[in-house]
Amino acid sequence: MNKEIRESDWAVKDIPQNLDKLRASLQAMDKEVLAKYTMRETKAAISTEKYEQCNVSQGDSVHWSLKEVGEFYVVLEHLVSLELREAHTSRVKLYTEDSFEVTEEILEHVSEQGIMLKVKYIAGHKFVPDVKDFMLEVLCEGFEDIESSWEPLQKLMHECPAVVKNYVEGVKTASEGDALRKAMKRAKAKN
Repeated sequence: MNKEIRESDWAVKDIPQNLDKLRASLQAMDKEVLAKYTMRETKAAISTEKYEQCNVSQGDSVHWSLKEVGEFYVVLEHLVSLELREAHTSRVKLYTEDSFEVTEEILEHVSEQGIMLKVKYIAGHKFVPDVKDFMLEVLCEGFEDIESSWEPLQKLMHECPAVVKNYVEGVKTASEGDALRKAMKRAKAKN
């Protein structure tokens, strides 16, 4: 782009020519600005390409209700588990709404986030050839027996090794007990 300042002779006969030159100059400037904008946009897209897209919407952060306010700390109550937690006021994102009602949808959303499940006991096991690992049937406190889930032995060895060890020690058949103990040692070595 030509960045020098030019003076034009604005005599009546030269006006159409000068307007054409001015239009061409403005179009050249627009092209340059658009090219820089496109380049910046492309660079930003490339730099964020490797990150997973954040999937949040308005209201996603409503998980706790304010119970007490101190000088610097507040006590928060979880909407589902009613667990109390202390937090510094600078770390709390406050949300207020006069007509806020805890609906079924909000409870369902909140119940799926941030709750640590405690293993009640392990009900059974099976070997899964596809993953070449044992899967353990886990029952968690606060859930019905029908809501049990099958979890990989390696994951459980990382999260609750004592519960897994107690279960393996209680396995009746020697061959299955030996296989579980070997898998447990492998999982412990990986962790």
